[in-house]
Amino acid sequence: MARNSILKFQYREAENRLLAGLRKNTDGPVSRYLNRPISLKITKYLLKTSITPNQISFFSFMLATVGAAFFFIDGYLYLAVGAVLAQVASVVDGCDGEIARLKFKITGFGGWFDAVLDRYADAFLLLGLTWHVWSADGNFLVFFIGFMAIIGSFMNSYTADKYDGLMKRKLDIGKQYFRVGRDVRVFIIFVGALINQPLSTLIFIALLMNTENVRRVVVLYKAEKNDIDRVIRRIEEIIGKSSVPEDPVHSRNTLEWLLKFKPDADIALRIAALGHDTERALEHRKVKRRDYADYDSFKEAHAEKSAKVLAGIMKECNIHSELIDDVVFLVRHHETGGDPRADLLRDADSVSFFQVNLPFFYARNGVEETRMRCRWGLKRLSSEMETVVEGFEYENKELSTLLENSIAEYRGISMVMHPERNLQSDSGHHVELSATSVSTQNAHRV
Repeated sequence: MARNSILKFQYREAENRLLAGLRKNTDGPVSRYLNRPISLKITKYLLKTSITPNQISFFSFMLATVGAAFFFIDGYLYLAVGAVLAQVASVVDGCDGEIARLKFKITGFGGWFDAVLDRYADAFLLLGLTWHVWSADGNFLVFFIGFMAIIGSFMNSYTADKYDGLMKRKLDIGKQYFRVGRDVRVFIIFVGALINQPLSTLIFIALLMNTENVRRVVVLYKAEKNDIDRVIRRIEEIIGKSSVPEDPVHSRNTLEWLLKFKPDADIALRIAALGHDTERALEHRKVKRRDYADYDSFKEAHAEKSAKVLAGIMKECNIHSELIDDVVFLVRHHETGGDPRADLLRDADSVSFFQVNLPFFYARNGVEETRMRCRWGLKRLSSEMETVVEGFEYENKELSTLLENSIAEYRGISMVMHPERNLQSDSGHHVELSATSVSTQNAHRV
């Protein structure tokens, strides 16, 4: 007998812990303190049935729809009944996710299906409330207020995913934060209808939802800006420790040339320009020339490794996947180009190599290797960038002469193989370059 009592106690204790674990840190205040405690009690009994999460989602939607239908009927009694049904639907709406988690029936479709039904239910409730107000006083302005309430509610749900993701990253695991979401919206409808203030309720929802959306946009903008600043600082930190002395100057100089070519370059291009050589600064991940049969293969591996390093940095700084993918594409193609933006990055990198890196390369590798590297670099350049490189002179006159001869030799070959290069640029972008230099200690424009 005593053993059975102990087992029952342990069972209830385990059950209570499981149910308590269903609370989410994304719950809004109404859900946290009112809806969730009630929905957990309902879920406790629904667990013993064969009802599915999707069936609960649909039942909640039908309750809200019936509640909205009552709003379309004149009279306080119908308004109050509709409000009660809407709030009950909001409570039941928490049960589908609870059942899904407890019965291991979480699916992508289930979450999406629930969200779709919620948006329809929200629209019906607010439209019904709008109609209720209009049928009472006939003022068409209420339809604009209703529209703002509906669009604000939709955008509130739309912005929730990114906003919740940001708050989860910023807060410790399990910590909760204040959130204005659907639970608050439906509860306002419930209270406003019960006190017979449908117009004030609509106005309040329209103001609250749209104000919250603007606040989220500002918060997300500041967070992303801070994240991007972290990426830039991390890139500069890594490259600043490079064993290749010219790397930090080349990184900044490539960005300067990019902005000279395209002052309104987007953030992906700027990050790619600054960090396109990050792998060279990490000795344990550095690509070695001796491991590749030819220079093209070496450079392709270098670009691929730098793209992976940058992707890792950006993920650590919580940059969204679309921007990461964009930067990765640009860095992978910074040696070869391939589209207008990648061509810009290639040209900025190439011009900066001739301006900043070439004297160091010459000192380390000698005449023949430098001549080969000049020919390879000139081949990468778009035709209008050749005139930029042609204007560089170096303190080492032998290097200046080597570059002049390499350009002359390359142009002779290029005119035979690609006569069209003399007629038009192949880069897809044009830039007016003055005699003003992008300053370095190794080369200057003349």
